[in-house]
Amino acid sequence: MLPYFINIAIFLAYSPLFIYLNKKNKLFSELYYIIIIIQLTFLLSFRYVTVGNDTGAYVQAYLNQVPNDSLFGLLRRIVWILSGGNYSAFLFVLSFVTILCFVQALRVNSNELSKNFWGILTFLMFFYIECFNIERQMMATSIAFLAVSLWINRHDRILPILLFGIAFGIHNVTVCLLIAIVVWKLRNSKKIYLLLILLAIPFVMFSSVIFGFFAKFNGHYEMYANNIYGAYQNAGGVIIFGLFFFVISVLCILITDICQESKANFYLGLVFLGSIISIVGYSSYIVTRIGEMFICFIIFIISDILNKFSEKIRPYKISYVLAHILFFLIGILYLYMRLKKGYAGVVPYVFFWNA
Repeated sequence: MLPYFINIAIFLAYSPLFIYLNKKNKLFSELYYIIIIIQLTFLLSFRYVTVGNDTGAYVQAYLNQVPNDSLFGLLRRIVWILSGGNYSAFLFVLSFVTILCFVQALRVNSNELSKNFWGILTFLMFFYIECFNIERQMMATSIAFLAVSLWINRHDRILPILLFGIAFGIHNVTVCLLIAIVVWKLRNSKKIYLLLILLAIPFVMFSSVIFGFFAKFNGHYEMYANNIYGAYQNAGGVIIFGLFFFVISVLCILITDICQESKANFYLGLVFLGSIISIVGYSSYIVTRIGEMFICFIIFIISDILNKFSEKIRPYKISYVLAHILFFLIGILYLYMRLKKGYAGVVPYVFFWNA
């Protein structure tokens, strides 16, 4: 598990320097993001096929060119032709697109390096290891995140729709993110969180029926409808994961004014929805994956949340430091426990040239 923590340590080592230099010259921010993309893509793409429970299946399907009518299948075919069937090239493309879109989504949402630093750090502690396993969904999620970020911040409609269509073509579970449209419409309503509870619970209760319906049109969903992966997914503490972000969401709602900020309240609503889905649907593999997809929106607002928590406690400077350190320690502990339990087969990490 050491490579994952070394990865975080390297990120922590150079980030303060770039945040400082960016105050003198904005060109350093461009270099900062390029280095992040290279670093995170490197560890993710140069792994051996044994790293990640799904990686072997992805690579096998790629090498054998198993028929697939989705955009993911088209991408797989193109990379296979251009690379001469090199599976490392295939993993590189998936990894690069995933990291690029997550980083770009953060950049579109905010120009503040310090804010995006906490977004990337949160991604590394809570979501990065998912990219080693459910990589197709994570790539689709990253593209959908970029679409949402452009939609909210650039008031563009054509490009977000195009990107969302691509995300859906890669992994159709991203269709669940269409609920973001409803959340955006309700973002200024005081009843938004009650409505999200009323939405989340029936979704989880009838999830087997919903995915059974999808399974009629796509056999891929049969394993989710039958829940054969449930025990594996939840062995790593999905309930604890959901509860942690549920507590953060509730505290934000009760003791901060984040609900009065339109964009931040929108992202908070999605995190709140995802945490409920993860908690209530803990026994279903696909439901917890959907819940985590919503919770991942925390990367856009975690810096704002920690700052607002700090403002409620005096003295401010001490509470600011303590709030950030506490969150960091919880994130590191969470990552350690997941890796210690061998979550998703990402431990031990092996570079493909060492196999």
